[in-house]
Amino acid sequence: MVVEKKHVDIIIAWLLIMLSWSIAFSKQDNTLIAAVSLATITLLSLTVILIYPSFKKVDPFMDELVSKAKKYAIKCHKSVNQKYDGKSYSVHLKMVYKFGCKFAYLLPVNANISLVLASLWVHDAIEDARQTYNDIKAALGIEIADIAYALTNDKGKTRAERAGNKYYKGINAVEFADFAKICDRLANISYSVKKGSDMAKKYKQESVHFKEKLYSEKYKDMFDEMDEILKNV
Repeated sequence: MVVEKKHVDIIIAWLLIMLSWSIAFSKQDNTLIAAVSLATITLLSLTVILIYPSFKKVDPFMDELVSKAKKYAIKCHKSVNQKYDGKSYSVHLKMVYKFGCKFAYLLPVNANISLVLASLWVHDAIEDARQTYNDIKAALGIEIADIAYALTNDKGKTRAERAGNKYYKGINAVEFADFAKICDRLANISYSVKKGSDMAKKYKQESVHFKEKLYSEKYKDMFDEMDEILKNV
């Protein structure tokens, strides 16, 4: 069950009504009605306590498009049994999405935020989950497919070859693909540092080159976060 704010508001309203009744009837020495009112208040209070954690976890960005992209991506990666450090690949996708939500305020006011955040879920679907550009286009639309395609590594024998000048040129050519790539990098860096992985050092070595290719003043806060995560590596 998705607990919305209106559910909590209704319960709080009933609490106030029951409390008023309890006070009113207690003044009239109507002990039975006052007791019933107090019992109702107790039950409603417990209900609020139980559902409020769920209410706080409601994702304000999780609309129909984002939800559809999430389900699509998780299903695709699961179908090829792809893992992330031995875990479900959704672990990585959720981290990328989380960074996207955190820095969504940096997107232009006229941007379709749902479209951008939806693209984060499928950013690896072509590269790792055997999806094609047309698959994603048919499922989620051309704009999301363009971002996923832009983030798909080129062929190459090394990391440098797979993410060379052509790769970054392609990212910069597609609106919001740079935002998606920075979210992806933040997720990978954050995870590798947290786990003490050797990849953390690799990401730090690559950070100068990464900034050269994608830095923009509008995303300064994201790069500052990146520097903060890597400062002790």
